[in-house]
Amino acid sequence: MSTEVLPLEPAEPAQSEPAAPQPPRRRRGPIIALIVVASVLVLGVIAFVVAEALAKDYARDYVREKVIAVLGLSDDAEVDVDLGAGSIIVQALAGRVDTVDVDVPEVAFGELSGAVRFHAEGVPLDDTAPVDVLRIDFAIGADDLAALGQGDDASTAPSFEFADGEVTLTSEFSLFGVTVPLGVSLEPSATDGALVLTPTSVTIGSETFEAGSDDDSFLGSLVAGLLQPQTLCIASSVPQALVLADATIDDAELVLAFRGDGAAFGGPELSTPGTCPAA
Repeated sequence: MSTEVLPLEPAEPAQSEPAAPQPPRRRRGPIIALIVVASVLVLGVIAFVVAEALAKDYARDYVREKVIAVLGLSDDAEVDVDLGAGSIIVQALAGRVDTVDVDVPEVAFGELSGAVRFHAEGVPLDDTAPVDVLRIDFAIGADDLAALGQGDDASTAPSFEFADGEVTLTSEFSLFGVTVPLGVSLEPSATDGALVLTPTSVTIGSETFEAGSDDDSFLGSLVAGLLQPQTLCIASSVPQALVLADATIDDAELVLAFRGDGAAFGGPELSTPGTCPAA
């Protein structure tokens, strides 16, 4: 009896579990590029801010030096400079500063002294070129106004006070050997560059006479001359480029408003006093 040997069947391979799907690889290139661009922009902004601050400091110092030179101030004088909110770098590229405001608490112009406020527009970086707009407000006290009109003899000068929008002048005179007090109320204004004080009333002793009233009495005739406008030339006390445009009372100060459009900060017209016509 023979035994039949059967061929071995190949063993079936063991089935392996399917491999887990791999997550797609992220592309980092665009992200890195965005980071680089953002960093460059941030650095650019920081650099511009720093440059703007340095430019403003330089521009303030430049304006301050010019104001000190024009007004003849000491190097340590208090001068507050405001260049507005615009970018100084952008303005410098155009060759001029849009707006300049300067406050100086103590300035002397000839016989006058007080606080000055400059307002200028279109200020060229070249100090020999004219500015578009120049406004200067000069606030003086009553003592300065008295000094302006007293001439050489201070003993004969009247005293002044400012109140209720008017200038009050007080003095006295002798009539038939009697000293009579005199008071005059005046409204300030400007005409042809001169300071004009127009009387609104005159008080002699206990009698008050209003401007425009008719009085044929002796005192009334005397007062008629006192009710005429008085003109004071102040051109010799301020730079020749400045023309008085208005005069008003603000609290306890007389504010003289000057215009100097077209003047150059570095020109002689802002450092040379004007002249008054010969009396």
